[in-house]
Amino acid sequence: MAQLLQLNTGTLQNSQLSALQKVDPAIVAILTGSPHVAVYIFPQGAKQWERKNIEGPLYLVRRSTLPQFSFIILNRKENSHMVEMIDLNFEFQNQEPYIIFRNSKAPVPMPHGMWFKSTEDRERVWQHFQTIKDTLKRRARGGGGGGDSGSGGNVRQGQRPGGGGNQAVAPVTNQMQQMRVEDPAGGLTADQVELSKSQLQKILIGMMSNDKFVDQLHSLYVSALRKRRATKQGGQ
Repeated sequence: MAQLLQLNTGTLQNSQLSALQKVDPAIVAILTGSPHVAVYIFPQGAKQWERKNIEGPLYLVRRSTLPQFSFIILNRKENSHMVEMIDLNFEFQNQEPYIIFRNSKAPVPMPHGMWFKSTEDRERVWQHFQTIKDTLKRRARGGGGGGDSGSGGNVRQGQRPGGGGNQAVAPVTNQMQQMRVEDPAGGLTADQVELSKSQLQKILIGMMSNDKFVDQLHSLYVSALRKRRATKQGGQ
């Protein structure tokens, strides 16, 4: 049974990667993620945060082309997904229960806030953000390009997402943590993934077309059947 569960997890991760590659074909690996986040924005001239019509699973990914890192929110509210490339212009900060970010070089560098239901998910994603930014800065310094341009700005406007009052968003910090970004296991475990009925159906269909999975399932079935027969015969 353990082998079946391992095969199921691998199939699930491959399904996640395939779904993301339909949005961005350059994605080669899932680093980490969260099964559900909600996005807020703080428009210029506004007095409080506004909730966008974007909710769904978040995936932090590695790409085969530059920019090497990005994150995607597969939107359950609409057909348009949120895709953000992470480079030295990407500013972010951790402010419970949100990660606040913006791209300072965007045409409209509007602050965004990602609300996380799980503190554990938010902290894990935050650590990966920090490590990626640190990696990009080291690469830029090594290439003689300075590396800090556009990376130390502040997200100052407005209040916390979903809150009132006049508390300003604190400056973005760059306290990087030394940890591995690469996660060959795919980053997400099966219990962190929230699948729709159609996604689960596709995974099950794919599993039943896998000869190795069917062989293992058949072997377990035959073994259980023979054990049951032997038990009945022994009781007669």
